[in-house]
Amino acid sequence: MTDRTMLRLLEVASVSALLVAGFVTLFALYGSNSVPDVEPMSNPFSSHPSDWGTRARLLQIPVVQLILYAFGALLTKYSGVLNFPVPVTADNRLRLQVLAKSMISWLKAEVLILFACVQVVEVQLARGSRSGFPALPFQGFTLVIFATALLHYIAMRRQAPR
Repeated sequence: MTDRTMLRLLEVASVSALLVAGFVTLFALYGSNSVPDVEPMSNPFSSHPSDWGTRARLLQIPVVQLILYAFGALLTKYSGVLNFPVPVTADNRLRLQVLAKSMISWLKAEVLILFACVQVVEVQLARGSRSGFPALPFQGFTLVIFATALLHYIAMRRQAPR
């Protein structure tokens, strides 16, 4: 599979994550099984499930996703202006830019998918059909995100002039 095909698949995954979070939010706010009104949060450290905030809070994750998507798209387009962990020469500039685009695309897709999953769980919490966040899948997502960044960092370090 070529780099171009992989970048397109990652873009499709990113947009799909945005759409999932958006549709879940719209159905939670305006659908037939919409989230009931919840009292504003009085204590952020409370363990009561009804103290998590208002219905408008459900819009935070999709908005953050849109900002991250736009920021990732800009970084991918202008990957040549990034600081790299190795000196940039005429020989390695193109390879470093390809690695930077790959890393940004992977991280964008992974983070947006993570946020889409968080939104799905948050809506379930608001409806009362779930009692808390499952820790293991979210820890796994976090490890995948750090592993992606680390592997790309190592690949960039290997492009250092000798």
